[in-house]
Amino acid sequence: MRGIASLMLCLLVMMATGQEVRTISNTDFDGINITRSDTFTGQSLYGYIDGGADLFLEYGFVRLYVNEYLWNGETLQTEIWVMEDAPSAYGIYALSHSSCIQWDMVSAFSCSSRYQVSAVQGPLYVSVTDQSGNPSAQAGMTDLARRILELNPQESWYMPSLFQDARLQKYLHSIRYFEGPLGLQNGLPVMEDLLDNLPFRMYTILTDHAGSPSMIAHLSFPNAESTGTFLSRARLNPADMSSQPVMVSDGLYRSWYQLNSNTILYLESRSDTVRAKSFAPQTPETEWRKH
Repeated sequence: MRGIASLMLCLLVMMATGQEVRTISNTDFDGINITRSDTFTGQSLYGYIDGGADLFLEYGFVRLYVNEYLWNGETLQTEIWVMEDAPSAYGIYALSHSSCIQWDMVSAFSCSSRYQVSAVQGPLYVSVTDQSGNPSAQAGMTDLARRILELNPQESWYMPSLFQDARLQKYLHSIRYFEGPLGLQNGLPVMEDLLDNLPFRMYTILTDHAGSPSMIAHLSFPNAESTGTFLSRARLNPADMSSQPVMVSDGLYRSWYQLNSNTILYLESRSDTVRAKSFAPQTPETEWRKH
């Protein structure tokens, strides 16, 4: 059954992109020579990253293309992760990047560090790495990541319009996306107990708006029962669709606001004056920023 599921996801991605994924060949990038090429699907991913495969599978892993190249005396490795949809690809990207020196140089969401350039576009998460950290290698990684995305154009994707809020603009690089327990374990363990055994899709952003550390979540559930269970665990009243901040422990306040029948804003803060409702989007609750 898992093999059939992986095949169906591959077909869905091909239908969405209109083409198969293109990796970099020797004719696609000046001075490059390919030295390794591997493809992983389904359970074969355990042979590549045994300790981390479950996280990618939770996010909807479809296929991975791994290539190594020689370029100007440097060894560069590329990974093109095909995920089931754009949010899943973004979720993996947000959990995988670190030590970013430059942001959004390659795509709407990208991170450039000394040894890695990572980017996300549609259902593709792209990682290019080099072990030397030389400035020339960093430039090569950037250009290689750009070329991969040029060869694989994707349909636009939009985040929730929550993130248009002017108060959140300087915190956009803290946005994360979760849809299962392994993602929470790796990125937001404080939410594990509240979401245990519940189906959900969640974007989060961390802020210190008005000097108060806060976490805002755009949280979707498939039914009212799951929403009610979550709110009860959070010690919030499911009948109050625009709650005032409630102190649940020493100095920690929670509030929530209902956006539609399946989606809420949930806020945790160290201030009793910050409310989830104050971040409710003024634009239609459908879309924000493409990548």
